[in-house]
Amino acid sequence: MRIHELPGSTPDFLQPYDTTTPHKETSGKFIAIGIDFGTTFSGVSWAFSETPDIINVVSQWPGKENTQADEQQVPTRIDPTTDAWGFMVDESDEPVRWFKLLLLDDLDMADNVKGCEAIQKAKDRMSKAKVSRVRLVSRFLAQLWSHAIAEIERDMGEDDVYNLPFKVGLTIPAIWPLAARRRMRDAARQAGILDERDIGPTDFILVEEPEAAAVATLFERKSNPSMVKGAVFVVCDCGGGTVDMSSYKIKSLTPFEIAESVQGDGNSPAQAKLAWQLLVSEKLTMLAPIGKLCGGFLADEAFERHMKLKAGLTFKDKDEGHFREFVQSTWESKLKRRFNGKESSEFAIRPPLRSLSVTKRIAPGKGRPDGLRLSGSHVRQFFARSLDGIQDVLKRQVDQVERSEGKKPDSILLVGGLGSSPYIFNQLKATHKGVVQPTKAWSAVARGATQKVLRHSLWEQESPPSACQSDVMHNTPGLTSRISKLSYGIIAGYRLSSLVPQFDPDLDRVHLNEDGEERVNRMDWYLKQGERVDGKKPVEISYTYFISEQSTDKRCAWTVYTSAASVPPTREDSSVKSTYTISCPIDVPLSQLPRAKKSGWRKVRNNIITMTFNGEEPKWAIRVGDSMEARSVDVEYM
Repeated sequence: MRIHELPGSTPDFLQPYDTTTPHKETSGKFIAIGIDFGTTFSGVSWAFSETPDIINVVSQWPGKENTQADEQQVPTRIDPTTDAWGFMVDESDEPVRWFKLLLLDDLDMADNVKGCEAIQKAKDRMSKAKVSRVRLVSRFLAQLWSHAIAEIERDMGEDDVYNLPFKVGLTIPAIWPLAARRRMRDAARQAGILDERDIGPTDFILVEEPEAAAVATLFERKSNPSMVKGAVFVVCDCGGGTVDMSSYKIKSLTPFEIAESVQGDGNSPAQAKLAWQLLVSEKLTMLAPIGKLCGGFLADEAFERHMKLKAGLTFKDKDEGHFREFVQSTWESKLKRRFNGKESSEFAIRPPLRSLSVTKRIAPGKGRPDGLRLSGSHVRQFFARSLDGIQDVLKRQVDQVERSEGKKPDSILLVGGLGSSPYIFNQLKATHKGVVQPTKAWSAVARGATQKVLRHSLWEQESPPSACQSDVMHNTPGLTSRISKLSYGIIAGYRLSSLVPQFDPDLDRVHLNEDGEERVNRMDWYLKQGERVDGKKPVEISYTYFISEQSTDKRCAWTVYTSAASVPPTREDSSVKSTYTISCPIDVPLSQLPRAKKSGWRKVRNNIITMTFNGEEPKWAIRVGDSMEARSVDVEYM
């Protein structure tokens, strides 16, 4: 193992969480909650740890005038002036939609996406309401969370819920960059999901949507003949905004363990933009998971554009809400969900009378009394951009699986809101073998998030599991290894004789460390993009840390950097981002530490940083000095 040094520094840190705060005694029981925050629809599921085989899906949602909507998901929309949300706000109120995509930077969206009408409207409404994108998302999540807790209390009783800690998984697209993930985490915090409770802190993780879908779908299909060790499958998660794809291989059936199948060799240097859009050259090897912003919103936009520009409907600005209601009732709730592509007849639609020209009001539908007509070819055109994007991403993923595994995937699992479309299913089935559309595809992501939280928590509990818990622990798929999407490293001081590439006076600077030795700072990447990460075995790197005797902050501290470049640079460049600041206290007097040659400095030897992936972001610990016990650290996201 290499031992390098880190330049000594004592930056300011956030105060660590006060672990001395008293909490109620817990019984080890808990409530697991999975939140699927989608671009167009959102859902929540939950389970009680003592009956983990029962995954409850929230299906009662508040509507206007104290009505209730019985749906597995609620529309992701909110009126920023009143905080009315979901079914409570009519389209005539002109709510903000598609605001989840605002958590992305413009550089992370293709031009046709960031320029689409709905995105621009969401930005305009956000600006008029004088609310940030994170705050807008948090206000919707706060309403979703509050209602979900009320539904859980209705089922279990307020007192029981009060006395049980929460363990929460919030889903995110697999293709999202770190900045968007941080904003999502901040929004959850502002929404009150992580608020301190008398029973103790709420455990919170972000769960990638394809993984959640895979967990839920494979759990239900475990007894199927195709579920054997070595089987490879692609999860095709087609949502309202993004289409995410990940490939998994079954490593074991008892316990049920899976691993990401495809190990990418990297992609273009402009990965910060191109990887998310998948506009890379066919000559480049793709990462897994991969995805694209080509979800159902493109089909929605195509339908709306056709109605306004080609069907001759006219809606004045003040009637925009009526147009949105028409789209919701005619397209999103009916035609989009039911069209299978095999229909030969025309479809009759009935727009508001005020939107029709005088001629069409007199003779609607060319003499037919049932309004406008749409042919099957028209409807297929509405789906065209979404379908083309799905086919493109799926082909790339299938080709990569075949290169890596020597065979095509055994199954392609189609999930998500758009993944529930009969037309999308029929089109993919015509071009790929093994396409499956589970019957519960609509709620798979929310259920899978709950199941992931359950499985992880039950495996970590100290008390012996019940028979039911043991069954769930062994039969719920667990992701044992994944492919790193980024490179992780530190800046380390290297001896000139060990530099690769060699010292370049135009690019490198020599400095003396606190031991009076010449060093050159280079990037030390201890985990590179495309490398496989074991979920149980930590990645380690050791180093020596120098600290001033005059320092008032008696802590070891360092910065972890990430790079999205396919080949991470040896020197710090524009692709290198400072991502985490990590620190831990030095629990021995500085006078007991070895002296450095520089007067007034001490050194802490044999520090080992450990990084473990068990979710979408790494978990950190450190072993200091001669101690072999891993200690927790304080992490500040930069």
